[in-house]
Amino acid sequence: MHPLCLYSMKIKEQTRKLATGCSKHCFEVADGS
Repeated sequence: MHPLCLYSMKIKEQTRKLATGCSKHCFEVADGS
């Protein structure tokens, strides 16, 4: 696999994990209010 593709996939995975964590946090905040 091309190194740049591998790098891009890694970035996407991190972004997805970050988005998941962020939305989870947002839902918790919304539930608390």
